[in-house]
Amino acid sequence: MPLSEGRRQYFQLQRALHFQSCFPGCAVSDLSELSKRPFTPVRQLFPYHLLSDSLERPDTFLKALSSYLHQVFEARDADSLFLLYHNLLLQMGELSGHMLSLPRAKYFEKEPDLVRFLEETYGSLRELHNRDQNSGYSAPVAKAIDYMKEHFSDSSLTVEQIAGEVFLSASRLSVLFRQETQQTVNDYLTDLRISHAVYLLSNSSLKIYEIAEKSGYKSSQYFSQVFQQKTGRKPLHFRQKKPSV
Repeated sequence: MPLSEGRRQYFQLQRALHFQSCFPGCAVSDLSELSKRPFTPVRQLFPYHLLSDSLERPDTFLKALSSYLHQVFEARDADSLFLLYHNLLLQMGELSGHMLSLPRAKYFEKEPDLVRFLEETYGSLRELHNRDQNSGYSAPVAKAIDYMKEHFSDSSLTVEQIAGEVFLSASRLSVLFRQETQQTVNDYLTDLRISHAVYLLSNSSLKIYEIAEKSGYKSSQYFSQVFQQKTGRKPLHFRQKKPSV
C-alpha cells in the first residue's frame, strides 16, 4: 500500500473513531468499510440566527436543528457536532439573560438523545422568553441580576454585597431570587462566569489563568473544577477540541 494511501486511511479511521467515542450508542461500522469511505465534513454552518428569530415560531428552528443534526451524524463529523452543541448553549444562555443553567456533565448515546436534550433546552428558553422580562421579576431581583452582569468578574463579589446594592438583607434576597428564578444567587453568578469563560475560550487566545481571572476566579485550578462540573470538559480540553471555522 502506498504511504499516501495509508496516511489517508489512518486519518479517515481516526475521525470515525473520534465520532464513535462521542456517541457510543451509534452502530459500529466495519473498519474496512470506513477506511474506504471518504470523510466529508459538513461545510455548511448552522443558521444560528434562527434561535432568536423563531422564538415565536419554534417549528422553523426545530426543523432546521433536526435537519442539521442528521447531516452531521451521517457524516460522522464530531467537530461540527461539538461546535453546534456549545454555540447553541452559549447563545441560549445569552438570550435567556443567563437564566438557563448550563448542564452538568452530559453524555449522549445516540442522535435522538442529543436532539431531545437540545429541544428541551430550547423549550426552556421559550418559556423564559414568553414571560414578560420587564415585569417578570421584582425590582430588587431585576436590579441584582443587572448588578451581577456588570460585576461577575470581581472574584470577591458576595451575596451580601449584591444584597446591599438592592437594599435587602442577604437572606431576604436569597429567598426572593430563588422564588422568582428557580436558582440561587450563587448558581446564577456561576452561570454568568462560566458562560463568559466559554466565550473567551472560543474567541480569544488568552491563557487559562487569564480567562479564570477575567471570569471572576482567583484560582485557575478551582476555575477548572467548576468549568468541568458545568460543561463536562476541562477548559484546556474545550479549547483543544474546538474546531476552527
